[in-house]
Amino acid sequence: MKMTILTLEGMRSEECFLLFWERTEKKRQELGVEAPQRPRQRKILRRLEVGTSIPEAEKSVEDLYRKTYYEVIDFVLHAIRSRFDQKGYRILGRLESLLCDAVVDVNKYS
Repeated sequence: MKMTILTLEGMRSEECFLLFWERTEKKRQELGVEAPQRPRQRKILRRLEVGTSIPEAEKSVEDLYRKTYYEVIDFVLHAIRSRFDQKGYRILGRLESLLCDAVVDVNKYS
């Protein structure tokens, strides 16, 4: 779990995103897939508007995918942390370590 978190945290950088984008674009071109396009900007009905702020539109397709890239990494990090950072899991981890140490000790003296 810790190695996965460290790896994902390391991937959460502009350098890694640009590498990801470059590789994805190269693969897209190799496969002859059409270039991605931004979704059509939808107009919000006045009766549905909550505030006066204007929704922020990404400037390019790359910006849209950059935002998604970071959101996915953040979501996965949160999911991993919430699943494994629980009191019960820590107790089970300690129990596992105790049992593994006991097996090693038994094997030493056999």
